[in-house]
Amino acid sequence: MPVQPSVVWITSGFPYGGGEQFIETEVPHWAEFKGRVIFLPENHMGRGKRPTPPEVEVDTGLMSDWHRRSAQLKNSFKALFSPVLWRELRYLFGTKRVSFYKLKHAFLSVVRVQMELQHLRRIAAGLRRPIDVVYTYWFSVGTCAAVLAQREGIVRKVVSRAHNSEYYEDARPEGYTALMRQFAPEIHTLAVISQHAAEYASRYGLGPGQVRVCRLGVLDGPMCVPADPGTLELMSVSTLSRFKQLHIMIDAVRLVAEALPEVKVVWRHAGDGPLREELHALVAAKLNGVPNLTHEMLGHINNPDLLKLYADSSVDLFLNTSSKEGVPVSIMEAMVRGVPAIAPDVGAIREVVLPELLLPADLTPRDMADRVLAYHERAKDPAFRQQVREHALASYNADANYPAFVRYIGELAEQDG
Repeated sequence: MPVQPSVVWITSGFPYGGGEQFIETEVPHWAEFKGRVIFLPENHMGRGKRPTPPEVEVDTGLMSDWHRRSAQLKNSFKALFSPVLWRELRYLFGTKRVSFYKLKHAFLSVVRVQMELQHLRRIAAGLRRPIDVVYTYWFSVGTCAAVLAQREGIVRKVVSRAHNSEYYEDARPEGYTALMRQFAPEIHTLAVISQHAAEYASRYGLGPGQVRVCRLGVLDGPMCVPADPGTLELMSVSTLSRFKQLHIMIDAVRLVAEALPEVKVVWRHAGDGPLREELHALVAAKLNGVPNLTHEMLGHINNPDLLKLYADSSVDLFLNTSSKEGVPVSIMEAMVRGVPAIAPDVGAIREVVLPELLLPADLTPRDMADRVLAYHERAKDPAFRQQVREHALASYNADANYPAFVRYIGELAEQDG
């Protein structure tokens, strides 16, 4: 009987918790993989288990160890004597930009690498053969552990996706991504989600043959209708964090409402985060009392409910004011439903947004307001909304992108060497 190829997929928490929503769209396509697919989540994110295809296994061993004190102590001791840690310390001191944060982050990263390596060994032992492909959803400690396992001969190939905050060093605290320069050159494929990210890969010592653009995808769905004449409905989706620059959006929304006194302006924002209290207070202070403006902070909305909102509500324009981004799935989801998106030229946003709706990277509230005012009528035009939809589907159709990616991993898993 032929041996089934095997893929171990390391995630932060999926299928547990509420994060990594993008995987919800990708995972159904793995039912077509001709072999064993084993999820290895690192951490239980505090919510229930989301559905996965019956063909996909979920291994909870690493998740159980993640917060177990005995496992932490055991792997902390191992980390102190690990050559990986000492090589990283030599690199840090060589940069002459050492800080307590970097030293702590390096040590904790090695602890987690040791922990993940232990569980890859366990899974390979259970398979009684090397794991064909370890697919790490983030360019992070799981990738490092997989390369170490590859060195031991218990993993054949390593494929890592690279997104935003874990990949771009300027999106990291103190501009530091721990350990990756030690291990990135040995992965088989870095599956980046944009051409912009592909051009960044050389910083980690990867050659062009190791980098492959594998775009994310969103589900097709019904067109979102524009608001009735005399009403302008604006939508935004993001965490409430510093780099999302919601203060710029708040000011821009006010400027739009003041410029259109005869129009009823509605702004809804979906998302929660560490600046919740600060931003809710700012919204109240700056937007309450504007007579033609209604605003609603919706908080966290899970992905199915967000897509239902587009189906059941009217939205004219989608707004983004981030200072840092990869490829925002929130923009893709809006555009696939025909909602034009206005956003700054940061990260790979220019690969998604129509060129005419792209703003300067250092945008101001006036920049955003002026573009909204220039397009608020055209945004209701069905032909323009269809153009927006087709532009997004051309590159970000989940039913095209994810099957192609699964086939690629399948080919790697079946290749010799």
